[in-house]
Amino acid sequence: MEHGHDPGLGVAENYLAFAEEARGRSPAYESLAASVAQDGVVLGFLGSLPPDKRQPNLLFAAARYLLGGTPDPGGLRDLASRGRDELAGVLLARRTQTNEPARCATLLPALALLPRPLALIEVGASAGLTLLFDRYSYDYAGHRITGSDPAAPVLRSEPHGPVPLPDRVPEITWRAGLDLNPLDVSDDDEMRWLSCLVWPGEGDREQRLAAAVATARRSPRSTTIWPVSPNVISPTAPPWTGSTSSSPPASADTFSPPWPSSTARRQDRSAAVSPSASMSG
Repeated sequence: MEHGHDPGLGVAENYLAFAEEARGRSPAYESLAASVAQDGVVLGFLGSLPPDKRQPNLLFAAARYLLGGTPDPGGLRDLASRGRDELAGVLLARRTQTNEPARCATLLPALALLPRPLALIEVGASAGLTLLFDRYSYDYAGHRITGSDPAAPVLRSEPHGPVPLPDRVPEITWRAGLDLNPLDVSDDDEMRWLSCLVWPGEGDREQRLAAAVATARRSPRSTTIWPVSPNVISPTAPPWTGSTSSSPPASADTFSPPWPSSTARRQDRSAAVSPSASMSG
């Protein structure tokens, strides 16, 4: 369950829980969440929204989207009062959709254990940035792997234990995603929203996201992401049924990355492999 979005807690309690989660990770969000929990104006505004639109991550991203930066408590209160209609419009129209390319560094060793070539399917794909395993380069504490795009970001991770590090990126012949609300990497406004979902104070994460978006834009036809309705993913009739050009090659081994941020139920996963040793990244 997303922190700050527990249906068993009140709005103020959820924001206090989110403040605890943000401690040591994002001082700005820790302070902002704690202030919201005691701010009657902002709490009153949140109470007018559907329960699934009250979570801190969504509110703070919407405020950043409208204001061009992270607000202080007074700025957020002013937005929730004087700009409440505009703020509510963004909250009702948007979802929290993180798309962290660094996760590819964690799963790359697992992909290397599968027969090649590969076909990738991701449920909860957002903008599809975590389907570009072969485009990125990697650095595992000095063990470097070069991707197919020399301008793509280098994803770094430190292995712990006997991680089976590959010597090259996998051959991927097809990739596709499913999402409740797919984001278009060619749309500047949607990518600005995606960047607003990155917490302030998280190091180089925003720069890495921008570099991954640029990578995706250099090969715009390599990934297809289909919109789906909640819990309506049929294992017998996937979205690419009947389309020869959109179907995965019969010769490819199909893999569905098990991301924890997936936004729809996964069904009929052809393969699900996790690295045999833990990695931090």
